[in-house]
Amino acid sequence: MKNSFQNTPIPFQKLSVKSIGIFLIVMHLFGFLGMQFSVSRTWFEALTPLNLLISAGAVLWFHTDFSKSFVKVSLGIGLSGFLIEVLGVKTELIFGKYAYASNLGWKVAEVPLLIGLNWWLLTYCFGMLIQHYFRYKNRSKNLILNSLITAFGMVLLDILIEPVAIRHGLWHWFGKHPPLQNYTAWLGCAFTFALFFHLAKFEKKNPMAFYLLIAQFLFFGGHNLIKLILN
Repeated sequence: MKNSFQNTPIPFQKLSVKSIGIFLIVMHLFGFLGMQFSVSRTWFEALTPLNLLISAGAVLWFHTDFSKSFVKVSLGIGLSGFLIEVLGVKTELIFGKYAYASNLGWKVAEVPLLIGLNWWLLTYCFGMLIQHYFRYKNRSKNLILNSLITAFGMVLLDILIEPVAIRHGLWHWFGKHPPLQNYTAWLGCAFTFALFFHLAKFEKKNPMAFYLLIAQFLFFGGHNLIKLILN
């Protein structure tokens, strides 16, 4: 099933991928700047859930294939990501000893509901990027390598996210740095989700995913660069 905006004469039809993509980058830029000043930092931190929802909405708006396969794999990744985080928080056996704060919104079993959406969004965006640039004649090679590259991309972004998330009250490691266990577990989970994403039969073409990844790398990379300069 194709996205309805393609055939319906509504105002949003005039919004191009480029214009919304630039909006996402500017939105992240404002968030980055707002978090640099104590007078506005708390307010912008509280807007984190809204930022995530807007980002996911922009990506879905330009998605073109809402088939059963897409819906199943998306719900599966989102729900699995949330449940893995619940197990991780409760048992401390998956990612290590950590806990979520309040800036990511409503929590169930001590885990924000939006964490499932975040797992899906990262898998989707990196999956779309890799699917576009890496193609092989051998289907099994294509599946394994694409899933590995997708997973490594997600872990790379998580390395940038961790210090920023800790500093701005999204989660914490009880005064410690994230352990290596966190990143190895992330790699395993990301690879599994990527495997299902690449196996699923739906059209994997959405340039908005590229814009969001650019925005996220600029946002988290900028935070880390500022911290490095100030130290």
